[in-house]
Amino acid sequence: MISQNYSHKHKSKKLVQLKKNWLWCLILPVWAYASFMVSGLLVSLVVWLLVQAGVPLKSVPSVLLTTGVSVVVWIITVVMVTMVPYWLFGRKSSIKDLGLTGKPAWLDLVIPVPTFVAYFICSIMVAALAVTFLNVDFKQTQQLPFDTTTLYSQAQYAMIFFTLVVLAPLAEELLFRGYLYTKLRKTNSVKVSVIITSLTFGLAHLAIGSENLQWNVVLDTFVLSIFSCLLREYTGAVWASVVLHAIKNSLAFYLLFINPIAIHSAVGILFT
Repeated sequence: MISQNYSHKHKSKKLVQLKKNWLWCLILPVWAYASFMVSGLLVSLVVWLLVQAGVPLKSVPSVLLTTGVSVVVWIITVVMVTMVPYWLFGRKSSIKDLGLTGKPAWLDLVIPVPTFVAYFICSIMVAALAVTFLNVDFKQTQQLPFDTTTLYSQAQYAMIFFTLVVLAPLAEELLFRGYLYTKLRKTNSVKVSVIITSLTFGLAHLAIGSENLQWNVVLDTFVLSIFSCLLREYTGAVWASVVLHAIKNSLAFYLLFINPIAIHSAVGILFT
């Protein structure tokens, strides 16, 4: 009888814990994405108020303004996603929770190279399947904060490079493979944590509210996130995933801003 009661209580506790885990699997992705969206809205509101107050922000070069706004948005996002839960509920997030465990090792710089090759092959395969069976338009251009048809100065190209190749990979990896993946991994398996993180990261690139949803970008970033999560799991830090993300964005920067003819030729060959 005692054994049966113990077994029943053990099963009940296990069921409660399972429900709690899945609840956090819903809350954490929403919170991570909401933190970024709210940060963007707050900064946009401040910029609008400054313009209304007569501050001559319209005279600031658009590239410089966009770069500055991007830096502020990501700083607020990281602070919000980590500190608000602590202020409200006492749930503390450490530097380790963001994946910043020590300095980058040589492995963090080397392993992303073959990983990028594997990601690139898988991304092409997924794209081919999506075009064939889901009719996804992979000729659709990803929406960016910078106009890819404009001829910029060297200084402006440097700022665009910083925003897309340095800031975005570091900030996005801290938020998704750092904060989100780490929190999910504490109570879930690698498989569950990778899938939820990658779905969240992919859908974050859907460009909701725009005229055309970017399903091509969603699929590509979903695949990228899978490999980034595996690097995060294997190395124990986000440095390798940051490098992988930077390699990918470096290629995108070159194809979109330096040699756009190449990307149109490649897409035409692959998806026509």
